[in-house]
Amino acid sequence: MLKNFTSRFAAVFALLFLISACERDRSPEVAAAALSGFTAAIKNADFDKALSYYDKHFFDLMPREVWLARLQEVNEKLGKLERIQVGDERVNTTFRGKRFIYMLHVTYSNGLATETLVLEQEPPPSEQVKIVSHKIASSKLSPM
Repeated sequence: MLKNFTSRFAAVFALLFLISACERDRSPEVAAAALSGFTAAIKNADFDKALSYYDKHFFDLMPREVWLARLQEVNEKLGKLERIQVGDERVNTTFRGKRFIYMLHVTYSNGLATETLVLEQEPPPSEQVKIVSHKIASSKLSPM
């Protein structure tokens, strides 16, 4: 009887392990969708919508009004966003979730920029993806 119970328990455990192992990690797709939504907002000069992609803690270091002014400065000096090329993409797992680091080569209508975006996905159950760091470098912009 005990042998029968043990073999059934092992079979159920193995089945549960296989099911959980086969579950596909969708976090790269979620991060890419957040990046796409953010860049669409920038392209449309909808800076309020763009700001909604940032984590609230981003604004602890850089007040919302200051960062809004920075995004508007990029738009005024570099022009409309035309094209983004991902130069490098990395994923790091941290105790707080996953971090997606994108090194971007960005073409604007009046110039070029190199941008680094770090998006963080919260651990379950939320799994929400937000921008936690954003650096913009261009010869046409003042350093921050």
